[in-house]
Amino acid sequence: MIAIGIYTTMVSAVNVSWDFEDGKLPSWTAIYDNANMSIESEDNGNKYLKLSYNGKANRDRKYYDVKVTDVNSKGILQADYDIMYSNTDTEKDGEIQFKNRRGPGSTETTMVSRIGKHKGYFRMHNESGTLVAIKDLNNKTLEIEEGHWYSVKVVVDLDNGKQSVLMFDRDTKELLSYSEYSATISGNKNVNMITFSSGTDMCLDNVRIYNTSCEKGYIYGSPYISSATKNKYYLLGQSSDGSFTAMPEGETSWTLETPRAGVSVDSGTARIIVGSQPEPGPVILKAEKTTKDGTISERYIVNVSK
Repeated sequence: MIAIGIYTTMVSAVNVSWDFEDGKLPSWTAIYDNANMSIESEDNGNKYLKLSYNGKANRDRKYYDVKVTDVNSKGILQADYDIMYSNTDTEKDGEIQFKNRRGPGSTETTMVSRIGKHKGYFRMHNESGTLVAIKDLNNKTLEIEEGHWYSVKVVVDLDNGKQSVLMFDRDTKELLSYSEYSATISGNKNVNMITFSSGTDMCLDNVRIYNTSCEKGYIYGSPYISSATKNKYYLLGQSSDGSFTAMPEGETSWTLETPRAGVSVDSGTARIIVGSQPEPGPVILKAEKTTKDGTISERYIVNVSK
């Protein structure tokens, strides 16, 4: 495994980002001096960071770490990044790791959250630390295409020991997976470091580490639906700058504010069902989420056709 670390000073909040378009290497620290970093360019001119192992063994640790600020007290810590793998048929690598590192050994490191790849699919750890496959929107294992860019958002609620993961296709902006409110490993809440860790090449772009909060909701789904189909919708969160994030934990109910013959919605799953002979026209889909701090309501227009 290689791991990469990002360091900043100890302050109450963090907001650091890299898009690599200036062609300069970031000031990330390869803890065991065993990682190569290089700026690469795509055919369209986009620049990104490539990480690779340089072959220098140092104990059994082959990683460098990115340490963020004083994030182990309160709040929500989010990591956004685009990632591409040139080799997916490997085990237990290509990870981002949220952890509390007190020394060089594994016994001195408490893992809080980790998202990566394993044998061609994305995976994450559950509360017990067991590796589990990340599921797509159809509840199937989310497989990785070599040489393809994915946009990942990992949202860790340090106050409540919960994590949410959003995954998009970077090119199409399509939502591929959304995992909400799973517990951090062993319920751990203290993080003083974020690392990118891998035993094979890892390409990164548009990396941002920051404290955030959900300011409003955003309904994701198709604006058009035809007869004899079923479409599911998702209530995502948005921060003050418009970035996608996780919604606060709570109960969500879905309704149609403008009922139309032959069109219905499952109040729990947000699946709109259109019969074979629907009344065509727009319907207003409403999501209402009840949280401990209040209610968030969002509306979305869906056009129904025969």
